[in-house]
Amino acid sequence: MESLGTTTAWICVSPCEAAIAFADARGVLLTPGWPLRVPALLAEGRACLGETEAARYHFTVATDAALRPGLNAEIEPLLHLGRAIGLVDDHAQRSLLVRRQTLLERTSDDPQAAA
Repeated sequence: MESLGTTTAWICVSPCEAAIAFADARGVLLTPGWPLRVPALLAEGRACLGETEAARYHFTVATDAALRPGLNAEIEPLLHLGRAIGLVDDHAQRSLLVRRQTLLERTSDDPQAAA
C-alpha cells in the first residue's frame, strides 16, 4: 500500500494553491489584506508539505506585505504563524519582533502613538 504522506498533502494543497496563485496573478483584491494573506497561506501550505525554504520565502513576502504599509495589527498573527511553521530564527521573524518592540516602546511613552 502506498504511503499517505507528502503525496496526499500535495494533492490536497496543490489545487488550492493553484487557485490562489491564479487569482493573485490577475490582481484579484478581496480585502485590503489580500497581498498579505496569499503569501501567508502559501507559507503555511508549503510548511505542511515539509518545504521549509519555500515556506520561509512566502513567510518573508507576507511579512514585507505587512510591515511596508504599517499593518501593525498583523504583527502578532504573523509571529504566531512563523512559530507554528518553525521559523524561530528567521530574518522576517526578527523584523516583526523589532517592529513589535518599537510599538511597545512608543506606547509606553505615549499611549496614543501606537494607534
